[in-house]
Amino acid sequence: GGDALVSAHTVSVLPTDPAPLGSGGLYYFDADHSGGYSFGDDIVLQPLVAGAIPNLVFNAGTDRVIFDGDDNRDGDGTGSSDPAEAQVADGDALSRFAPTDYLYFQKGGDNPDAYDDGDDLVMSYDAVYSPADLTATFTATPNTRTVRAYKGAFPVPFNSPESAMAGIIGIDTANGGETSLTLDSLTVRFVSVNGFNALSDLRALLANSTDSGVMLYRDADGDGRFNPRIDTLVTLSAAPSWTGTGTIANPYRLTLAPDPATGLNRVTSAIRDGIFDFFVVVQPSTTVNDSQERDSGDQFNARITQNDIVFSRGANQTPITTGTVTVDTRRPGVTSAVASDTDDNGFLDS
Repeated sequence: GGDALVSAHTVSVLPTDPAPLGSGGLYYFDADHSGGYSFGDDIVLQPLVAGAIPNLVFNAGTDRVIFDGDDNRDGDGTGSSDPAEAQVADGDALSRFAPTDYLYFQKGGDNPDAYDDGDDLVMSYDAVYSPADLTATFTATPNTRTVRAYKGAFPVPFNSPESAMAGIIGIDTANGGETSLTLDSLTVRFVSVNGFNALSDLRALLANSTDSGVMLYRDADGDGRFNPRIDTLVTLSAAPSWTGTGTIANPYRLTLAPDPATGLNRVTSAIRDGIFDFFVVVQPSTTVNDSQERDSGDQFNARITQNDIVFSRGANQTPITTGTVTVDTRRPGVTSAVASDTDDNGFLDS
């Protein structure tokens, strides 16, 4: 940390302003129509034409998307192998960065205060770089673990949805003193290890129900341990949906987007304290493959890759993977019993 940064608004100039040095001006496409820059909006480099910024209109022939707003945010630009990832289209209006958008770029090179194509872009609250104090850590052991299927016909207390919930991912977050920081979306990827099918092995996906196959919970009692009867279900803006086929190259994938109106996505801890604040919870379906007694059963692991955890200011940079999770479909019950008359009174005592 400690590297000097330059605010993007200094090179986000009007066509009538003195032209910036370097590769050109930085602008954004307001994809969500929020009226300001939001993480996920396309960032555009508009090069100089005849020594000046030509206009604030996207030109697909000359302008370059240096940060796209698609789900992987890998910086694909116009003319790349997958230009469709960019949200901005030819003729769309571009917006100027303001100082309060907190977007900076790396200071240095031949023109220290100008943006040169390839300079790092950083979300920061000041002009000095320091790594964000945001972490994502799995609660799941790196070894194989087992979760249980849900069936209403199971005996009490195993017949309730809560009894079959399993927290497989725990996230310890910190806002670094920025009390308005929120967790805006979380993408989780599931890879089949043996016979796992997310569409049938987990319950249907819902926006605000404990009956959903994948849910986001918030720790309610401060112990950092998932307890479905104590912790709070985070309402989503909409029901998520599955994509992918479950392979390593194309895992099952879904995105959990909390409803901001509830306030349950606020990051309230100022420092990383080793206590998990959010949990990704799974709940197997009633139709999960009933093969646990015969073979190794349906198994998967869950993954979070770079930029899968999106905060209102920034995203995670470290990929993480659970160990293998096995869905145990065996019915809970008594495995052995002994009948005896311990006091010799002629009645069975146990």
